Amino acid sequence: MAVDASGNVFATGIFSGTVAFGSTVLTSAGNDDIFVAKYVPSTNTWAWAQRGGGANIDRGFGIAVSGNSVYVTGYITNNLADDQIVRFGGSGTTPTSVQVNGASSRSSRDLLVAKYTDSGTSATLVWTQVGGGTYLDEANGIAVSGSSVYVTGAFANNTTDDYRVRFGGSGTTPGTVQVKGASTSTNWDLVVAKYVDNGSSATLVWTQVGGGHASDSGFSLALSGSSLYVSGYITNNLADDNTVRFGGSGTTRASVQVNGASANNSLDLLVAKYTDNGSSAALIWTQVGGGIGADIGYGLAVKGTNVYVTGDIANNLADAASVRFGGSGTTPGTLLQNGASTTISDDLVVAKYTDNGPSATVVWTQVGGGTGLDRGQRIEVSGTSLFVTGVTQNSTADANRVRFGGSGTAPGTVQVNGVGPTASSDFLVAKYTDNGTSAALGWTKVSGGAGEDWGRALAVSGQNVLVSGLTTPSASFDTFTITNPVGVATAVLAHLRDPTLPLAVARKKTGALFLYPNPAHHGTATLTGAEPGLVVQVLDALGRPVLQATVNASGAARLVLPQGLASGVYVVRAGTQVLRLAIE
Repeated sequence: MAVDASGNVFATGIFSGTVAFGSTVLTSAGNDDIFVAKYVPSTNTWAWAQRGGGANIDRGFGIAVSGNSVYVTGYITNNLADDQIVRFGGSGTTPTSVQVNGASSRSSRDLLVAKYTDSGTSATLVWTQVGGGTYLDEANGIAVSGSSVYVTGAFANNTTDDYRVRFGGSGTTPGTVQVKGASTSTNWDLVVAKYVDNGSSATLVWTQVGGGHASDSGFSLALSGSSLYVSGYITNNLADDNTVRFGGSGTTRASVQVNGASANNSLDLLVAKYTDNGSSAALIWTQVGGGIGADIGYGLAVKGTNVYVTGDIANNLADAASVRFGGSGTTPGTLLQNGASTTISDDLVVAKYTDNGPSATVVWTQVGGGTGLDRGQRIEVSGTSLFVTGVTQNSTADANRVRFGGSGTAPGTVQVNGVGPTASSDFLVAKYTDNGTSAALGWTKVSGGAGEDWGRALAVSGQNVLVSGLTTPSASFDTFTITNPVGVATAVLAHLRDPTLPLAVARKKTGALFLYPNPAHHGTATLTGAEPGLVVQVLDALGRPVLQATVNASGAARLVLPQGLASGVYVVRAGTQVLRLAIE
């Protein structure tokens, strides 16, 4: 899910059979298909919806918005001969007619990026990009800055290119950029790719690869200037048995060793920083946290030099899984994080890091959960407030003894009951406050019913907290009840309001000029709709310039806000037009 400057909500995901977004009904091509839809909160209506896919499984996992451009990532299942008849661009009764071939001779999963133009009440598919080989490849997270589009996910290949992975394909044009794996084994490796949006087409610019002899993957991306942050997991141990290496690109083999967090070869939570140098990228640092169980980072958010990740860890109150955070490269972590209950089970975790430039430091961790599955799926930051959505398993009688608010070796004390008489997966939203060197749990909201209910995505716009995911009716969200069709997984979008958050600063428009995000958070802001080649200045309250940028050919200028810039209101001048930019 993503929110644009006007507060409109854009969502992507998965559907099979038929699905209705208001009056627009989409029908899948035979199995799981991708949907992309726009919701307008001011009118409580779905403005448009589009589908894409073929006879096999196709899924949308990530979405980002920049101006009126909507970018979606996930995967399609197809081959170069279009055996699965994959088509995009359809809406309701409008046929899906744009052919999107796979990346290899075999019908298999291939990473997908697609661009749509939002025209208000309708949308148009503009271009697609496909990357992959003869096995399983997918993208999970996406982020946009100006004309730069970044994705992360996983692909299967090795150093001898046995799975023939090629990126840069578009529609019926096959890709030609070879991307080798990180080791001699053909397992999943984490991938980060940058594309440039040329308007009516896109170009692959660079790839970054990291991994070893087992599974490694990226799930989320966040941007701050030219710094690109990725969360996910690696599979390794302290002895580097899986030979995990990062920093590879295309046919250049990765060389930076990244050890696991414990003595076991297990999944460990990963945060990595890259610098985008334009035509190439460089790995700057990695941070690893985990123990002898499975530990994964799913969601990521950045504000200035603060980097926040959420996911899950497997541990108990006695630290039987030996979970440690703060590892980097070949240096093991030392920050202990116990689990939330007496059982080694998946517990929701939130961690804060400080980006020191060439390195990072873990500052604090928070854990919540019980004896079942508890996980953070996505995280967003607004000022010092952090919002997390995901899942918790409990009953109204607290059968799984779910407690939140734990940190380090201090157990949590806030009891969080489930919504049904028996323990089941419930839709979770939680708020934390970052106090600098520590964090405090603000509140939790649990919704759902007796079936599977799960928060998957999150966005914050002013005082509005928007969450989406899936629920299995019948399910209750405060005073709202979803009853039909009973027992069928249903997509849900929920709107919460947190009155403690500041009201959004209105996005001002002068002519065709737009500025976003506004307020900005000491990272970057983007100006669109300006004349190409125009010099844009940012001025402080005394009229002194603090930075300038040049508008590119697409009419956009990326304003990289200097670190240490004081919070307040600044003036953005582009020719004769002036906008205000609030910096928090």
